[in-house]
Amino acid sequence: MTIVYDLLEAVKKELDSNPLVNTVSFGYIPEVEMMKTTIYPLSHIYMPDGFVDGGLITFNLEIYCLDLVDENKESVSDLFIGNDNLQDVLNEQMQVMLALISAIRQNTSALNIRLSEDSVVTWEVINENMGKDIYGYKASIPIIIQNTNLLC
Repeated sequence: MTIVYDLLEAVKKELDSNPLVNTVSFGYIPEVEMMKTTIYPLSHIYMPDGFVDGGLITFNLEIYCLDLVDENKESVSDLFIGNDNLQDVLNEQMQVMLALISAIRQNTSALNIRLSEDSVVTWEVINENMGKDIYGYKASIPIIIQNTNLLC
């Protein structure tokens, strides 16, 4: 049974194909060396839990889409845009996340993965524990796969 490998590879392949992603990583997010500037923009995959319901397996994936926020050295008086590229980072990382969700919804990967009709994908803006200049999103995506390991 290679269902976990296949799922992770399908998600990684989709993220790797996005020109707004430089690095794709996997595991517990605090273990990723976040301060290396060469890895950004970073998409990170974590699989905290899931469940089996008959012939279906649901994996709850957490997908992090992160980038570095650069501060402008010149003084900026615009309080809405600010003195950095935070809005640009949030916009680009939202594009990465929505492209992945769209690919899963349309089942465009080689693996037969999908979201159920009533699945809701939630996300939040994150910065805590990431480093002061790292921003982006964490999406919680419930992915459903046919259980091919059923015993008759």
